[in-house]
Amino acid sequence: MLNQHKILRVLQLIQLLKTAPAKNLRFLANVLKTTERTIYRYIDLIQEVGFIVERDEQNKLFISNNYGLETFEFTPAESDILIELLETSGKDILLKNSIINKIQIHTESTITSKLLVNAHLGKLVEAISNGIQLKKTITIKKYHSLHSNDISDRIVEPICFTDNYQHLVAFEVKSQKNKFFHIERMTAIEIGVSNWKFEAQHKFEKPDAFGFSPGEKVYSIKLKLSLKAGQLLKEEYPRTTEFLKLNKQSKTYTFITEVNSIIPIKRFIFGLQDEIEILEGTDKQLF
Repeated sequence: MLNQHKILRVLQLIQLLKTAPAKNLRFLANVLKTTERTIYRYIDLIQEVGFIVERDEQNKLFISNNYGLETFEFTPAESDILIELLETSGKDILLKNSIINKIQIHTESTITSKLLVNAHLGKLVEAISNGIQLKKTITIKKYHSLHSNDISDRIVEPICFTDNYQHLVAFEVKSQKNKFFHIERMTAIEIGVSNWKFEAQHKFEKPDAFGFSPGEKVYSIKLKLSLKAGQLLKEEYPRTTEFLKLNKQSKTYTFITEVNSIIPIKRFIFGLQDEIEILEGTDKQLF
């Protein structure tokens, strides 16, 4: 998280300094929510990579646009470092979408396709992060729920993200429950004016392999999957990886875990019936 926020702030600083008019230190520190001393350190950093930070007659800072460039350019070495920093933050961390969305990166080398992630998801994460920081309620607009099979607005008090930024942990005001909300199923985020009222009831419980929070019942899953089915399961639900065991001799996967909802796994099995065998010990509701 620390590296991510530092990268984001440095890139935001470059964008601010390249956009007229020139700006003073206090303004930059307020926008980036940091100290003037930190801004000085960031300026030293961006000057080391080739940007020229200048001051106008009012001692305000700016980056000259006399490079003949409409967008930023990075050398292959600089590009590799940036990509490495982003990727080591986590395979599916969506905050890097905000970074990519804020600037257009052109390099002398090809940026890998996995780095070009959906900027919309980054905007959602950034808006939610603001709600968490301000301790404000947010409205998740047109949330697509697999559990209730509907699309509706959800008013929640956002608590935190799961490790890979795939889900938001939040206290839903209407149901008075702590729930997990899949980021990719959100249409938009609207930050409200109301402060948190139920912070004492905020609770984080680790979701199952499919992102569902603990409920009234736990379901046992024991499956035998073909190589194809195992790979598809990992790609569609990355959290299942730790519960998949490869049998090299039979070239199959064994998937053993407990889940809080059987909806996603039932749908997955239905689409690959010839590639999956339900083993003894699996909850009967899967049949």
